[in-house]
Amino acid sequence: MIALDAAGTIMEPEPAVHHAYRDIANRFGYALNSADIKQRFPAAMNEFFPLSWDAAQASVDHEQQWYAWRGLVSKVLHEIPTEEIEPIFSALWEHFRLPQHWHIYDDVRPFLLALKAKGYGICVVSNFDRRLHDIAAGCPELALVDHWFASVDVGYQKPCAEFFRRIEQRLALQSHELLMIGDSLHADYFGALNANWHARWLQRSPNATPVSRSDGPIPSEVRTIQSLSDIL
Repeated sequence: MIALDAAGTIMEPEPAVHHAYRDIANRFGYALNSADIKQRFPAAMNEFFPLSWDAAQASVDHEQQWYAWRGLVSKVLHEIPTEEIEPIFSALWEHFRLPQHWHIYDDVRPFLLALKAKGYGICVVSNFDRRLHDIAAGCPELALVDHWFASVDVGYQKPCAEFFRRIEQRLALQSHELLMIGDSLHADYFGALNANWHARWLQRSPNATPVSRSDGPIPSEVRTIQSLSDIL
């Protein structure tokens, strides 16, 4: 079974997150700078969506994720008064739920077709919330994926080992039968290795700065690919 992360691995927001935040804030009468929003985003992600190996800290449900996103929006758009943030947050929540606001990378469909031809099962395993299922349902390029697991579906977030254990149980597979591919060195690559899965780190643009957070120094032994086709 090949397991793929979602955002940054098989798809990316279009327009980019900081542009979407700016545009929706503008719609409500707030002229904000997208560069400022982009600069604030990594720290806000680390504050409201910390990556943890501890099962208690990594446990998650829909309500918790909803409030975390609301807190992040308030933090990133701090110029907007608290009492006026609710309609803007609702508009952003809906924006990122819609499939048309996500771009599927060009190598994804050929990769999925090649995997199916070789007899592999395919699943998407993500720290995304339940909106992932709405996006998946509206993207025909992703119809070849056999199983979708958002963190809220399994009750934990990567890199916690319990996230990976729960997916093994759902798929009735053992750890050595799964290969994880993702763009987060911490959550996807080391999280999977810690759970005794196989893993590859997808670094689509080696010089790019992550939108969400920094993974820190990159050890030389990390097994890296620059395209999904590299796996083939």
